[in-house]
Amino acid sequence: TGMGQLLLATPLDEEQREYTNNLIRSGRALTTVLNEVLDFSKIEAGVVEIKSFDFSLRPLLDEVMQLMGFSAEAKSLRLEYRCAEEIPDRLQGDASRLRQVLINIIGNALRFTEEGEVVVCVDRVDAEPDAMRLRFSIIDTGIGIQPEHKEKLFERFSQLDDSPTRSYGGTGLGLSISKHLVEAMGGRIDVKSEYGRGSTFWFELPFSFVQEDGACRDEEVGSVSLQGLHVLLVDDDAINRLAGQRMLEKEGCKITLAN
Repeated sequence: TGMGQLLLATPLDEEQREYTNNLIRSGRALTTVLNEVLDFSKIEAGVVEIKSFDFSLRPLLDEVMQLMGFSAEAKSLRLEYRCAEEIPDRLQGDASRLRQVLINIIGNALRFTEEGEVVVCVDRVDAEPDAMRLRFSIIDTGIGIQPEHKEKLFERFSQLDDSPTRSYGGTGLGLSISKHLVEAMGGRIDVKSEYGRGSTFWFELPFSFVQEDGACRDEEVGSVSLQGLHVLLVDDDAINRLAGQRMLEKEGCKITLAN
C-alpha cells in the first residue's frame, strides 16, 4: 500500500493511475483481513489483554476522524464527532482498544452508507466520584438492517450483504471483534436500525478520572473571547477544514470555508 501511494505521486497516465489505485485498495483490504483474523485468533485463545492508561479523549477522537476521513471523502460523506461538554478530556482506560472499536464500527458505517453522513456522539451515561460511564453512538444514514439480520450481526463471519456479488465487502469479523473487546473492557454494545433509513451502533464503557488533571480541555483555553469573530478558514484538506470549523464554531466564531 505504501509503495502504491508513492507510485501515485509519480507521473502516470490515466490507465496506470487506475491500476495503482486498485493495487492500493487491494493492499488495504488484505491488511484488514489479516488483522481481523489475527485479532479473532487472539480472542478465541483468550490472550487479549486489556490495559488501562491515562489518555486524552478528544485528541483520540480527532485521530480517528483523520484516519477514517479519507474513506468518507472518497464517497462524499460527511464525517464528524460531537463530544458532550461535561465529559473531562483526561480519562483512564484502554485507549488502543477504544480506538480499534471506533475504527471498526465507523468503517462499517461508511461501507454501508452511500450518501449523507456518519456522526459519532459521545455522551455521559452516569458518573461516580472517581469514574464515569460513556456512551459512544455511531449514527449513519446508510441502508439500515433488516430485522431478521440483527440477531446475527455480531456473530463471526456474519455478512449483511449475502448476495453473490458481495458489493459491500468486508470479512464479517469487525463487529464480532468489537463486541468481544467492549465486553472485555466491562461494557456493552448494541444496535438500533430501521431498514432503508440508517443505523445507530452504540457501546458503553467505564472510564476512571485522572485526578491530577480532570478538567475539560475547553477550560484550558485562554481567556481571550472569539465570540462573533468572522473567520475565513482555508485548507486544501477536507478533514482539516472540518476539524478547524468544529473548534472555531465551539468558540462562537462565524466561519467561511474555502479549499
